[in-house]
Amino acid sequence: KVQLEAALAVVMNLSALNRAILEVAMKKDADARETLKLLADEDPRKWYMTAILESRAMNLGGAAAYLNQCFMIDPEYEFRMLRDGDISDDVKETWSFTYGAF
Repeated sequence: KVQLEAALAVVMNLSALNRAILEVAMKKDADARETLKLLADEDPRKWYMTAILESRAMNLGGAAAYLNQCFMIDPEYEFRMLRDGDISDDVKETWSFTYGAF
């Protein structure tokens, strides 16, 4: 367990992106929100992970808006969203109704 924790610390400290990905994966949402602020606004991953956090918080409109921001930068993320269990069906439907269609 000690080796796993040490390895996790090393990977998390390599970059803000690594830290954000792991914090989102480990459901450390408050920490992830702060770390995501460090990513460039041009990075679609920033907006996609923020949408995941908003989905968890049941903020359907906010999550849909962040997804739309992500898709404007990289439309390929729309295909990821369709299969992603971290984005609720309600958020997917809200995005579809508000911004686009599947």
